[in-house]
Amino acid sequence: MDLGSSINLIPLTVLKKIRDFEVKPKRMSLLMADGSPKRPYGMIEDIMVQINNLRFLVDFVVLKMEENAEIPIILGRSFMKTAKVIINVDEGTIVLKDQEEEVIFNACNTGQQAQVKKTSPKAAFKDAPGTDT
Repeated sequence: MDLGSSINLIPLTVLKKIRDFEVKPKRMSLLMADGSPKRPYGMIEDIMVQINNLRFLVDFVVLKMEENAEIPIILGRSFMKTAKVIINVDEGTIVLKDQEEEVIFNACNTGQQAQVKKTSPKAAFKDAPGTDT
């Protein structure tokens, strides 16, 4: 995860290793961390990303770039909003949530097993159109 990135990014080489996805053309210009401008190869939508037991649909900008084995993809602020990420600098933890679970990582120890907790389901769909309440 990268707080400095507003988008989710995947190198084209990583995408090709995973599977064939429909890459849609995307007209935009990216400003990389080193200040250099880049034009993306395209965009893929609704890709399932699994982190421990949590699953999220994520849109990625696809970029022709050198692959980094340690960081194959970049999950930016848009993902963090979807995953309801909470970063606690004081405790050194990163929490990701969905409707039923939360996963807690130790931000200082990347090799640590994540702690998984059940959360109470939220009544998010209680008043959804087409349902009886």
